[in-house]
Amino acid sequence: MATVSDIVSGRGERYREETSAKVLKVANKLGYRPHAGARAMRGNRFNTFGLIVSQAPRWESLLIEGVDSAAVARKIGLMLVHVPHDDRDLPNLVTRMQVDGLIADWAIPKGVSEAIARYEIPTIWVNSDQQGENCVWPDDVAGGRTATEHLIALGHQRIAFVAVKQTVHVSQERRLQGYHEAMAKAGLAPQVVYLDCPNVMPAEKDAAYFAQRYEHVELWNAFRAEGEPTACVLFNCDTAKEVYSSCHRARRDPGDFAFVACDDQEWVETMVPSLSTILVDHAAMGRLAVELLWQKLSEDRRSMPTQVMPVQLIVRESSRGPVNQS
Repeated sequence: MATVSDIVSGRGERYREETSAKVLKVANKLGYRPHAGARAMRGNRFNTFGLIVSQAPRWESLLIEGVDSAAVARKIGLMLVHVPHDDRDLPNLVTRMQVDGLIADWAIPKGVSEAIARYEIPTIWVNSDQQGENCVWPDDVAGGRTATEHLIALGHQRIAFVAVKQTVHVSQERRLQGYHEAMAKAGLAPQVVYLDCPNVMPAEKDAAYFAQRYEHVELWNAFRAEGEPTACVLFNCDTAKEVYSSCHRARRDPGDFAFVACDDQEWVETMVPSLSTILVDHAAMGRLAVELLWQKLSEDRRSMPTQVMPVQLIVRESSRGPVNQS
C-alpha cells in the first residue's frame, strides 16, 4: 500500500517506470485519490488559512470579502469561524483547526488569543495593534485629524468630538488624538462629548425606553454649557445614528450642523443629510492580511512589521459650512 501511496502522490521516482505506470493506470480506473488531510498532516501544511471573526459575519462582510479574494488569488483554502464572546470552550477551537495560519479580528475573546500565543500559531491581526507587529490596522490618528481639518476648512470654529463611553477599541483614542492635533494646530478649543450607549438592552423595551435611550441628554447639556458646536467629528457611523436621533428628539434639524464620521458604511448614504465619512477600507485590510500571512509562512518568520493603512475622506451632504457661527 505504501508503494501505491508513494506513486499516486508523486513520490514514485524510486520505483521502476513500468511499475509506476501500472499503479497509475489502476488508480485512475478506480478513481483513487490521495487523502489530502493525511498528506497535510505528514507535511505539516494544509494550504488553508483560518479567518476568525468575533462580530456577526454581516458586520465583517467587507473584511471577509477581501480575505476571500486574496486567498482565491493565492489558491489557498479559507476556513471562516465566527466566535461569540460567551463561549468558554473557545481555546479548544484553535487546536482543532487544520490551518497553516490565522487571520483574526481585533475583538476575539481573550481565551482564543491566549491559545494562539500558547500554541505559537502564525497569525495576522486585523484592525488591531499587537505591540507593533503582525498587524494590519487603519491610520486612525490621520482619520480623526483629516475629519477635523475638513470641518475647519469649511469655516467651523466650534467643533466637538462625539465619543462613546462603552467603546474599548483603541481606534477611539487614536481618532480623538488626531482631532486634538488638528484643533491645537488651528488654535481652537476642543470639546469632547461622551455618549452613554449601553451595549446590552433590556429584554422588555417600550416606547418610554426608546425615548430615553436615544435622547442623549448629555449631548445637548454639554453643547449648551460652552456654546453650541456647529460641527462634530463622530467616533464611527453607529455614533452618527445616535446623534441624528438625538437631534430629531431635541427638535433640531441635523442639516443645521456639519458631521463627519470615522469609518464608512453603505447605509450612511441613506441618512438625511447623507453622512460624510473617513473611509476605512476593510476589504483592503483583509487582502493585505492574507499577503502578510503568506509571506510570514513562506519565509518562516516569527513576526511581521505592522502595516498601517491610509484612510480617505468621503464628502457627502453633511459637509457644509456653519449655518450660524455667532
